[in-house]
Amino acid sequence: MKVGSFSVLALVLSITAGSARADILGASSSFAVLATTTVTNPTTNANTVITGNMGDVSCTGFVAGTGCTLGPGVVSGTVSNGNAVYTTALADSNLAYTALKNTPSTFDFTGFCLGSSVGCLDNLAPGVYSTTSSVANLMGALTLAGGANLAPLWIFQTAAGFVTASNSSVLVNGTGATNADIYFAVGSQATLGDNTAFIGNILAGTAVVFNPGAQITCGRAFTDTAAGTQVTFAGNNPATTGGTPNLVSGTCAQSTSGYNSGVLVTSTGGTVVGAGPGLTPVPEPGPVALLSAVLLAIVFLKSRKARVNSLSV
Repeated sequence: MKVGSFSVLALVLSITAGSARADILGASSSFAVLATTTVTNPTTNANTVITGNMGDVSCTGFVAGTGCTLGPGVVSGTVSNGNAVYTTALADSNLAYTALKNTPSTFDFTGFCLGSSVGCLDNLAPGVYSTTSSVANLMGALTLAGGANLAPLWIFQTAAGFVTASNSSVLVNGTGATNADIYFAVGSQATLGDNTAFIGNILAGTAVVFNPGAQITCGRAFTDTAAGTQVTFAGNNPATTGGTPNLVSGTCAQSTSGYNSGVLVTSTGGTVVGAGPGLTPVPEPGPVALLSAVLLAIVFLKSRKARVNSLSV
């Protein structure tokens, strides 16, 4: 694709983004969980709740009708096990992952953790944050400060792993909190610590692991790239029948101080009870400049893929 074409596309995006923001996740946008190979949930003590669609090659630990090995996990949407819908969604997710990883960084946080713990970075304005550290850690409550931005966007790029400490959380505040969009493009494995209340879309290079009680109360859990493997849930607590369930929600429990205020969600019989006063759809991408950069990268990747395919014929 010629440079001129990119300029024209950027202009079109800048005109239309405010009224009709594009969804960079493409066909994968309706999925809450999408794994390159398997989704694994314990067959006992694991009242995991997936709100949205789930896609995989095979799955374990979910109720009858999902096509999975039986277990207590519940999926509100459709489960696509290795079919054409799944293949298309995974391809679009992979494109989005590559584009997010290639979006120009606005701040390098190498050597720092994220969150409210001592020495960590907190109260982060919208932007693209990157690190080359072997592991990026989230410790405590990470506040994303949108200020007066009506549709703030945060992209976090990690060269390798991403780990949250137990009881960590992510909060969003500001005028446009309910229109915020958050992406974590993780180089290898993302691990959510015990009872983490997380918001944001995780696209991980190899795996997404949920420790007991860990939840994505607003967002998605995807594995991407050929090296990607599975999304794994530990359940409520492997040793007991009580405790907080794992959860991935395609809807966002919000409160006046931001999505879910870092509060875990309870479930009864597969019904999710949110912490906030209402539910709102998972937000779409925000600021024109960053959104345009990601979309341009996706267009370029699709164009390059089509060119490679034509040359191989």
